[in-house]
Amino acid sequence: MQIININGPINAGKSTISKLLTQKLSNAIFIEVDDLLSDQEQESLGLSMEQGWAERTNRLDKIIKKEKQTKQFDYIVFAYPITPNLYNQYKNWEDDNVSFLNITLSPRLEICRQNRGTRELETHEVKRIEQMYKENYHKPNCSDLIIDNSDQTPQQTLDVILSFLKGCKMEIRNFKKEDLSQVLDLCREVRDHHMKLLNGYFTPQNDYYEQMGFMDSLENDKYCAFVAVVDEQVVGYLLAERKISPHLIHSNVMHVCNFGVKQNIRGTGVGKKLMDTLFDLCIKEGVEEISLGVYNKNTIAYSFYEKYGFKPIEQKMTLSLTDKK
Repeated sequence: MQIININGPINAGKSTISKLLTQKLSNAIFIEVDDLLSDQEQESLGLSMEQGWAERTNRLDKIIKKEKQTKQFDYIVFAYPITPNLYNQYKNWEDDNVSFLNITLSPRLEICRQNRGTRELETHEVKRIEQMYKENYHKPNCSDLIIDNSDQTPQQTLDVILSFLKGCKMEIRNFKKEDLSQVLDLCREVRDHHMKLLNGYFTPQNDYYEQMGFMDSLENDKYCAFVAVVDEQVVGYLLAERKISPHLIHSNVMHVCNFGVKQNIRGTGVGKKLMDTLFDLCIKEGVEEISLGVYNKNTIAYSFYEKYGFKPIEQKMTLSLTDKK
């Protein structure tokens, strides 16, 4: 059983996306947590706002535990903004047959404060949204996936989530010779992206260097290579080289030579899982540092590396003499 919470501030689109997701998944049920305790019942019970939140989550917990016993559904989807404490509580639902994912919708504040769809926000709701952004409900550390859906249609947001869920069933393994064709196809896609990003910097390239690097990883312990595979399709790759740099304090270095993820599933955790695999290998081997290069204009990749923990140390600079003529 997969339990999925669509998290985020008020008016982020949680219910809309949750209902679409439930319709798309097989044998799934959607629980609207707000409806587990109406405002009228909350008032009749004499509960404060905070007590009302606690009562709703307690009722949700009872429903989940009952569904775990009956095993009636393959997916349970609910929509509720949760704190790190609630996240840790919900992670306790997990066992050998049950997993929990927290997916956060994170539109920009100015978007979230506007009326969206048929919903008209009241003044107290706008104030609560602003407070939730101050409290980082839009970018919690306890989220498995954060989606900026400011400029997305509900269908586009749904597609990102479905790709992420597909990636959860992904296998990370060592590169094999029979992967080469798919890896090179993906390398071309990444290379085309770089050529468009740095227009006029690269000449047209062939597959020679990528092919040599990945094939060398099969015979030369100096290299290691991993692929991410979903349904026998390669959706990501990572090639790294072991280096000894005696002039550095951290002399035992693993350098990432080539790293890429299929365009339509970037941002769904594939790259992180590949990097995690390399990180675990480096810890096991006693590697002291992981290094890589990134183009300044590749701001999305730069942001990914920074979030992972990489820090800029040096910068390559060029001076075009042809432009001086």
